[in-house]
Amino acid sequence: MKEHALGLLGYGIARQLWGKGMTPEAARAVIGYGFQSRGLEKIAATADLRNERSWRVMEKLGMQREGLLRSQIILRGERMDEVTYGVLREEWEQQSC
Repeated sequence: MKEHALGLLGYGIARQLWGKGMTPEAARAVIGYGFQSRGLEKIAATADLRNERSWRVMEKLGMQREGLLRSQIILRGERMDEVTYGVLREEWEQQSC
């Protein structure tokens, strides 16, 4: 959403690589690029509410939980709630100092 200077972060990683710190490291680089090189003002991400590992990654990145979207997505034929997180440019810059 270039006219609004918003980015949406998404990620996925093979199960055998979970817990090795790769996702936060890669996501941190993407977020930095979005703010520094693309001029974004906010970056958001969503996850299945039950996927605690994913929202813990977002929290490690300094993202704040912004809301719960009830019955938002269908995954594997099942309707699920989704959480949304976001980080603002100024928050990112403060934590990067």
